Amino acid sequence: NAMRNLIFSLSKTPNKIEDALTTQVSLFSLFNEISKSLALLKDNDTFFTYGGGMHVKAGSTVILDDGTLIEKNKAKYGGGVYNAGTLYLIGTACIGDKNATSLAVRGSYDTCSNESTYAGGGLYNVGTLYLGTDEKALTGGIYYNCGLTIWGGGIYNTDNGTVIMKSGNIAYNDGQETCGGIEIVSGSLTMTGGSIHHNSTGGKGGGVLLKPGAIFNFGGGTISANWATGGGGGVVIDSSESSPSIMYMYGTAVIGDKTKTSAPESREGANGTNGNGAGICVNGGRLYMGYKSYTSESDNEPVDLNGGIYYNYCSSTNNDSKGGG
Repeated sequence: NAMRNLIFSLSKTPNKIEDALTTQVSLFSLFNEISKSLALLKDNDTFFTYGGGMHVKAGSTVILDDGTLIEKNKAKYGGGVYNAGTLYLIGTACIGDKNATSLAVRGSYDTCSNESTYAGGGLYNVGTLYLGTDEKALTGGIYYNCGLTIWGGGIYNTDNGTVIMKSGNIAYNDGQETCGGIEIVSGSLTMTGGSIHHNSTGGKGGGVLLKPGAIFNFGGGTISANWATGGGGGVVIDSSESSPSIMYMYGTAVIGDKTKTSAPESREGANGTNGNGAGICVNGGRLYMGYKSYTSESDNEPVDLNGGIYYNYCSSTNNDSKGGG
C-alpha cells in the first residue's frame, strides 16, 4: 500500500480540535494507513473520554514519525492517546515532554504533560503498539505523563492489547495508585530494546506491573532508576489463583545498572522501593530467567541470559522491606 502523509497542527480552541479529530477519523476510514509527521497535538483542555490528543480507532493504522509531539492533553482513558488500532512510534515521535529531566507531578501542565483521570496518562492501549521497528528506531517515547487518580502513568495496556518495544524510552511518568511506567492488565509486552527509567508510583510497579494473566517477554533493553513505594521498583509479577502473570527474562535484558560494581547506598540511580523486591517483586506470578516463550509455558525455550539484575535498592524506615534484587 502506498504510504499517505498527513501533516497538520491543531489549534487549542476546543471546537477546532474536535473538527480536526473528526476529519482525522474520516481520513483513517478513507486511507486506512496514515503516516503523520511534523504534527503537533497539544493544549487540549476539553475533556475527552478516550484519548485527549488522539483516538486511533480499531482497523486503523497510524505511524507517528519524526517531529510528532502530543502533549498537554487530558482524558479519562489515555491522556495523550487512546489506541484501539495499530500504532507505530518511530524517529523522534514523543507522547509527552522529551526534555523532561525530573518526575512528572500530578495536577498541572507545568509539572506534567498529558494526564488521565482514570488510566494511561500517556497512552491507553487495547490494540497493537510498536515502539520502534527494525527499519527505524524510536529515539523519542513516552515521557512526563501522569495517571491522576488510579492506574498507569506512562502506558496502560488492557483488553489483550499488545506492546512491542524495540527502542525508545518510557520515562519520568507517574502513576498515583499503581505503576509509573507501563501496566499490563491483560495481553503482552515484548521488550527487546529501549529503556524504562525514572518512573514512579505511590503503589507497586515503578517500571512495569504485570496483572494476573499478563505476559512479559524481556529479551533486551533496560529497566532502571524506577521507584515504587509499595513494592517492585523495577517490575511486579502479580497473580491470582487461576491466572498467574508470567515474565521471561533472557538475552541482554537488564533490570538495574549493569555498569555498577558495588551495591547502591541510596535509591539514587537505582530501582527502589519501600516495600519488597527493589528489582523484581514476584507476587504469586512466575519468573523464568534464561527462558523465552511466545506461545505457552509448555513451549518454554532455554536461551542464554547475558544481562541480569544489578544495582537495586530496598529501603524502609521500619526495616520491613525484603529483596534488594
